[in-house]
Amino acid sequence: MKKVILLVAFTFAMAATVLAQTEATPSQAEGKGKGKGKHEKHEKGRKEGKGSKLSPDEKADKVAQHLEKSLGLSADQKQKVRDLAKTRAEKIAAAKSLKGEERKTQRQAAQQEFKAALDQVLTADQKQKWETIKAEKKAQREAAGKGKGKGKGRGKGKEKKEGAQDDETGEDMD
Repeated sequence: MKKVILLVAFTFAMAATVLAQTEATPSQAEGKGKGKGKHEKHEKGRKEGKGSKLSPDEKADKVAQHLEKSLGLSADQKQKVRDLAKTRAEKIAAAKSLKGEERKTQRQAAQQEFKAALDQVLTADQKQKWETIKAEKKAQREAAGKGKGKGKGRGKGKEKKEGAQDDETGEDMD
């Protein structure tokens, strides 16, 4: 008799577990798709970060807005930065069709051209502020342990992945 009661209780517990796993969350019930909840932050990062499907114009607008907010760019500077960022995004997009070392070389060349041209657009105070912001971001990444070989195979020890870029501006993370 005890075995029958335990078997019924076990079956009931399993059925409740399966039912709980298949119930739709509120976001799924509204048709917003799966994967929301504890991974929502990561989904946002994928949409807006590296590898996103933004057009070169959208990427350029994002970079210009970020630098305007961070550095207090004038309207003229913002337009120049937008044009530079668009050119860089177009070159990087064109390099995606390439493979291996050639692709990496093209991306790095586009990034170096952007940095050199940006240096001509910014004032001395803005350059100093930008270097400070980049140094703070680097310190935050190191404090968070990114690139230390933890996680799902990301990073290789303490070495920085060559060609790694900041999500917001595409700046190299040196």
